[in-house]
Amino acid sequence: MEVREVVARLEEFILEKAFKTGLPSIAVSLIIDGEVVYERGFGYRDVENGLLATPHTVYGIGSVTKSFTALAIMQLYEKGLLSPDDPAEKYLPFELKVKGEPVKIHHLLTHSSGIPALAYAEALIRGLINETDYWLPIVGYEDLFAFLRNVSNWAVAKPGERFFYLNEGYVLLGYIVEKVSGVEYEEYLKKNIFERLEMKDTFFIGECLEGKEIAVPYIVHEGERIRKSYPQGITADGGILGCVRDLSNYLLMYMNEGVFKGNEIVS
Repeated sequence: MEVREVVARLEEFILEKAFKTGLPSIAVSLIIDGEVVYERGFGYRDVENGLLATPHTVYGIGSVTKSFTALAIMQLYEKGLLSPDDPAEKYLPFELKVKGEPVKIHHLLTHSSGIPALAYAEALIRGLINETDYWLPIVGYEDLFAFLRNVSNWAVAKPGERFFYLNEGYVLLGYIVEKVSGVEYEEYLKKNIFERLEMKDTFFIGECLEGKEIAVPYIVHEGERIRKSYPQGITADGGILGCVRDLSNYLLMYMNEGVFKGNEIVS
């Protein structure tokens, strides 16, 4: 299939879904044989003000952030500063054992700690958008540590036995990045990943983004599109904002086995 035909089918699909769902905007990139052959924004990044989406439009990338956290952990492993087989509690201010066995870094990376989803992030987001009556303001590491101190009582399997998607595990990995590298998580990612991948329009929730093409986050309630803000909290499990052009560089690095423009990011 020729690139032109692929692009035509992709555009038809996007417009159909936008029509059916009321999607305000989306930006896409198409990579073939290690090269970006197409990129485009659809719709409005700011509906009320009629601002168009482009490949530079910055969106919240949600849990794709976790892959950056995992990459940071593996970089630190390759520098000899930690091992995926290390007990996570070696770097944490509290004991982290499940069914009497230590939870290791690789258990957190692979969502196999034995701890079921605790939904701290969901509670924070739903509270911010007024979807529920309850509120769980866990917005920093110390808050999460307090929340997790009795986590062994909630475990349902030994480490390594079962998969349970766990936002909290990736927050702990972000803390480990800080503890081992000696710098804040955000600073580590900027220096060791964003800058090296030429990701110039990638940021963190809470940063000043004046002058940038920011997509307004909307929720839909009873058919009405409502402007909201990005929920500020802990970064390592879902706090990155980025544009499709930057994410293309990130994807190209993985497609080229950890190398970007001759620069090895990870082996």
